[in-house]
Amino acid sequence: MGMKNITVTYEALVLNNGEKEFGEAAFTMLIDADLAEKLADGRKYESCCNAIEKILTNVEFLRGRYFVAGSIKDIR
Repeated sequence: MGMKNITVTYEALVLNNGEKEFGEAAFTMLIDADLAEKLADGRKYESCCNAIEKILTNVEFLRGRYFVAGSIKDIR
């Protein structure tokens, strides 16, 4: 069983002096190679997408921003 990097593109939110600013963000993560190939082919797996969204929520928290739920645009 191998591993492969995927890059997920999504929307993030920044609060700047009380104003909401939305922007595109990306994060690269290492996952199972078979799952990465399926996701890159456009197949959606509810449990996998939920897990990715949880990761992105925490990544954006650490970046001082907010992940916009349901905003995943692309997985490569």
